[in-house]
Formats: sequence, C-alpha cells, structure tokens
Amino acid sequence: MSSSLISAQSFPGLVLLGIAILASLNLFYRDRPEGEDPLHLAMTVIGRVMILTAFLEASLVFFNIFAIPLWILLACVLVYVTFRYWMRRRVALLAVMAAAARHWMPLAPAVESVSQEWRGWFGRRCRRLAEMLYAGMPLGEVLSNAGSLLPRRALAIVEVGVRTGNLSGAFAEAARQPASAPAMMRVWAGFWYLSMLALNGCAILIFVAIKIVPAFIKIFDDFNADLPGPTLALIQSCNWFVEYGPAPLALALFVTASWAVLWRVSVITWLPPPFNMIARRRETVVVLRSLALATESSRPLELALSALAEHYPSRALRARLRRTLAQMASGQPWYESLADQGLLRSSEQALVSSAERAGNLAWALREVADGIERRTALRAQRWLELVIPVCILFAGGIVMFIVVSLFVPLVSLIEKLV
Repeated sequence: MSSSLISAQSFPGLVLLGIAILASLNLFYRDRPEGEDPLHLAMTVIGRVMILTAFLEASLVFFNIFAIPLWILLACVLVYVTFRYWMRRRVALLAVMAAAARHWMPLAPAVESVSQEWRGWFGRRCRRLAEMLYAGMPLGEVLSNAGSLLPRRALAIVEVGVRTGNLSGAFAEAARQPASAPAMMRVWAGFWYLSMLALNGCAILIFVAIKIVPAFIKIFDDFNADLPGPTLALIQSCNWFVEYGPAPLALALFVTASWAVLWRVSVITWLPPPFNMIARRRETVVVLRSLALATESSRPLELALSALAEHYPSRALRARLRRTLAQMASGQPWYESLADQGLLRSSEQALVSSAERAGNLAWALREVADGIERRTALRAQRWLELVIPVCILFAGGIVMFIVVSLFVPLVSLIEKLV
C-alpha cells in the first residue's frame, strides 16, 4: 500500500492521476448541460494542480539549478499559449456574429450557440450577452457591457455600423483578417524568438558564473597559477552580471512583453517614438474603413467619425477626431481635416478626394487602408530582418568571448604542467 502511495506521489504518478481525472471529466460531463457545477470545478482544479505539482517536483529534482530558468520559460510559453487561445475565442465569437448579421439572422441565437461550445468564464459571459440580446436591449448598450468578449476596436467599428445603419458591413469589417496578417505573424514570431534568446542567454550566463567560473578559480589557486586577462575579464563580467544584471534585464523583458501584449489587445494604446507612427497608421486604417461603411449606406461621414470619437480605445485618436469634426463643422472638407490631424498623407488625400468626385469613394477608402496595412507590415519585416542578425551576431560574440576565456587558461595550465 505504501509503495503504491509513493509511486502515486512521484512525478509520473501525479501526471497520470491528473490526466486520468481530466479525461474522466471529459467523458462523463460531455453531454451534461452547462452551468455552475462545484464537483466539476473541484475535480478540474485537482487534476490540473496534480499535473502542475508533478512538473514542479520534476524540475526541482532533475534540473536543480536550471529549475528557475525552466519555470520562467514554461511560464512564458503558458502565457503565450493562453493569450493566443483567448484571442482565437474572441475572433470566433466575432466571426459568428458577423455571419449572423450578414444573413440577417438574430444575433441572440448565434451568441447562445457560441456559449454552448465553451466552458468557464467565456461561456458564462457569452450566455449573459445572449440573455441581454433576448431581452431586447439596444445593441450598442449590449456591446458596451460585453467587456473583454470582443476587441475594443471591434466594438468601436460595430458602433459605427449601428449609427450608419450598416451593421452587417461593420461586423464584417470587425471580423476581417487583414491581408498583412501573415507578415505580422512573422514579426511577432521574431519578437518571441529574440525574447527567448535573451532569456536563455541569461540562464547560461548565470550557470557559467555560478558553476564554471568558481571551478576555474579553484583549479588555478591549487596550481598557484595566474589567470589570463580574458578569463579575469570574464570573471569580472560574470560577477557584475550576477550582482546587477538579471533583475534589470528580466524587468525590461517583462515590461516590453507586457506592453506589447496589452497594446495588442487595446488595453494600452500609447507607444513610445518611433513606434507611435505604427499605432497612428493602424488607427488611420480603422478610420478609413469606418468612413467606407458610412459611404456604402449613403449616410453622412460625421456619424462614423463621431462614433469613433466616442468609443475608440485610443485617447489620442479620439482627440484628433474631435478636432476633425470641429473643422468639418466650420466648412473644411473631411479629407483636409484628416490630413491636418496627421491621419492622411498628401498622396492619400489626393486619391480619396478624386474618388469622391468620381463616385467610388468606398472602394478608394478600402484600397488606401489595404495599402497602409501592407506597407506597415513590410516595414516591420524589414526592420526585423535587420535586428535579428544584429542580435544573433551580438549573442555569438558573447559566446565566443566565453569560450575563448575558458579555453585560454586550460592551454596555459597544460603548458605549465608539461
């Protein structure tokens, strides 16, 4: 009995028990109605805690000094996977609502069908959203209470559709995946690669400073030999890095990654120069596509701009749009007002003004928006292609310095022994 308990508390035993609990829940609760179930919640927590505890035990037993970097890496991967999963759920809900609006179907059954596919917090919020729609609440009020179910930029575009009477087009625009999405995915992958490179480099430097360098010092002390200059420089660098380096570097990586994620989900809308130009061009795309919705429904452009000025997440863009509306109220053309606020360039202004006179303004607005997206993605890729080789060369230089610093003393020691 005791041997079975010991094996169950070991790494493979805990993992197997946790997987068995989660698998049994999936088998026996699959056909049951959704709702608050204390037993299901308790068993889910127990299964996941078992698996997590097992991996923690394994890292502490088998990896020893690498346990902390391993768990930092695991936490980064877990955050990334969770973020991607959460984003996919929001996109799925938005796509279902767009399909329902495109076919002139009620939104409440569509949202309810999505709620039946997801458990937990997301499913409960979708059910609450469907209940508000069934109760006949105005769509703008319902979406304002949707919270983080939908992206804030998507909510602003849907509000434009509500005011201009082009709801199906607004949902289609909000659910649309830009043509530059593959290029931007490569940019985010490069950002992830550089972050992991820096994190693994920190772990290697800490290992060299704690394990390798003291061993070299002890060996040379035993032989009464002097350490070469490169090795002394490595020792001083490692001492400085262990004492001052990890905390600022880890903090910088954490702040940068958190800022990028929060900007991606529109919680933070400000970027420092020169990245603020990327944010401004991204906002211009939303403005142009919103104006295209108003043009298609033959409604005044002021309705689209006022909706964005009230509901768009960026405070800077809201201020620019309010100034644009004030200039338009004084008689200035809308494209000149947008150009004065830095949202349109001279070539783009000339194109949309010509398209307005030719009667194909909606098409021109979308073409300009697509062009901005493509150019922004290509510029980001070019910068990434420049930054990644520089970072790799820098990391290679550090590796070469470490190897030379540890190889030279061995050669000198062998010569002394001979």
